[in-house]
Amino acid sequence: MMIKSFITLSLLFTAISTVNAQSLSRPGRFLSPFKNHPIVEMKTFGGYCHGRCPETKIKILSNGVVNATYTVFNRPVLNPDGSTGPEKEVKRVRLANLSRPLLKKLKQELKKYKVEKELKDTNPNGPRCSDSATTTYSIIHKGNVLNYGSKKKVKIAEDKSCKNFVREGREGYKIVQLIKSFRSSLNLLGF
Repeated sequence: MMIKSFITLSLLFTAISTVNAQSLSRPGRFLSPFKNHPIVEMKTFGGYCHGRCPETKIKILSNGVVNATYTVFNRPVLNPDGSTGPEKEVKRVRLANLSRPLLKKLKQELKKYKVEKELKDTNPNGPRCSDSATTTYSIIHKGNVLNYGSKKKVKIAEDKSCKNFVREGREGYKIVQLIKSFRSSLNLLGF
């Protein structure tokens, strides 16, 4: 009994020391309940697919980590033994870590886009199509301690029906270009 208490106390002391060391390494900062939450998201889904329908999400987290999730939704296939194949396959990969100066600049830029605005077609007279995938580009604002867990997505651009839609004056387009560059990296990895 005494050994269990000693182990529990030593684990607790180690955890407190780690938290204090992290707090001291960044003076003036408090540990946040919103640590490492998504701040920018690109999501591609839908469109015509034969058999396997993919969905791609690329997220830039508040700590600068860029993650991608590639999900393939399979149409139900009946195997000879009566079972069905997997409904979906999920692959996850870390694409990058943003440098501190870039992350700081990105967070400053994100503060400009707190309100949803109408997206305008970049080429209103251009042709439309019906089988293309839809890609949305969103900024995610987290709530504060009073409304913990709440979030608000602000869509800054969208590609759908073979058309591009952006905010008036192409606001936020630098952010769209940044996250599109990570999509290119994902293509190189064979996703």
